[in-house]
Amino acid sequence: MSTSAYLAELNGANGANGANGANGANGANGAGGLLPESGFVGRLASPFTSGATITSRDGIVGPWVEPVGLPGTPDFDDPEAMGVWSPRVRANIYAFELGSLFGFTGDGTGATVTARDASGDALPLVTLRRPSVATLRAQLALVRGYADLRSDRAPEILSQLSMIEIFFGGITGLHRQKHRYTLELVAVLNHMMVLTEMRVKHAIAAPRPTAFSAQINPMIQNPGHGSFPSGHSGESFLMAGLLSHLSEAQDLAIHGPARHYRAQMMLQAHRIAVNRVVAGVHFPTDNVAGQVLGLTLLPYLLAACGNDGTGSVATTPVTFDADAFGAGDHDFATINEILDGGGPQQTYLTRGTGTVTPPAGSCPTIAWLYAKAKAEWPS
Repeated sequence: MSTSAYLAELNGANGANGANGANGANGANGAGGLLPESGFVGRLASPFTSGATITSRDGIVGPWVEPVGLPGTPDFDDPEAMGVWSPRVRANIYAFELGSLFGFTGDGTGATVTARDASGDALPLVTLRRPSVATLRAQLALVRGYADLRSDRAPEILSQLSMIEIFFGGITGLHRQKHRYTLELVAVLNHMMVLTEMRVKHAIAAPRPTAFSAQINPMIQNPGHGSFPSGHSGESFLMAGLLSHLSEAQDLAIHGPARHYRAQMMLQAHRIAVNRVVAGVHFPTDNVAGQVLGLTLLPYLLAACGNDGTGSVATTPVTFDADAFGAGDHDFATINEILDGGGPQQTYLTRGTGTVTPPAGSCPTIAWLYAKAKAEWPS
């Protein structure tokens, strides 16, 4: 099952009524859910079918017989109980656990996403400095130039409005049965990314390219939120990083140190981000900010999953300054090197001096899901 279907199912009724915006388009997938071949089992039945089950029961149950035993129940707050809950219920539990780790602050010049540390304090994790209108105006030339690619990129741009996961699935061979927990983990962490980016977008309230010139004339509808950071960029890089992490052993076994899974997924994330500039709805600096946000949230989220068995992996906080970045284009490889600690810091992207580590055992249900997903990628 694609993560679009999982998002619809994980959002339950929201997928059917479209309350979640883009996810509403996936409502048809939500109706089929995890049992697309069956519209009845485990779901609400029609009045006709409900009436039929009433008469059927009357015909088979006979006189009441007192039970002779008691049903078993899981231990209190046992993560293993997640396996018997519906995806929609699991989604709510995941969201509660992950949401309790993050916070937000702002000082008028930028937005800071904070994360709970093992010390119990909320520490800065990612700071994005607001771009001035002068900086965005300087970036307009790049947006204008990228518009020449619209005819070539149109099928990709339209497909990527709500189904970016398909473009990663072909690289690693994702399959809805073979990688059901992987797809669920992707959907859950992606949802956390969306919540975070939307809070930052609201605070920074950056205008879209169309605010500067009617000649931008985007090929798709401007989204109903701010431009900075780019959600498509952040979500794509987070997805690429997560799948690269899960598939690392297979990647090394098949491709060696070159790690073609990872290399192609990072290229794909960059291409998806650039396509938003091509479409006329983003600036390149939006994409840099999205990449920084996605790839800094990811290691913290993986640490919360307990990816090293203890949850003790530390994340280095970073700051991206859009005005210092200026009129430049999106060089994702350089950004990756800085975030990985292997490249020199730039005036526009700096690493903090401390680290942030999620409290041990803070997300037991996410750790359960991560273990299930990791097991789907044997070396």
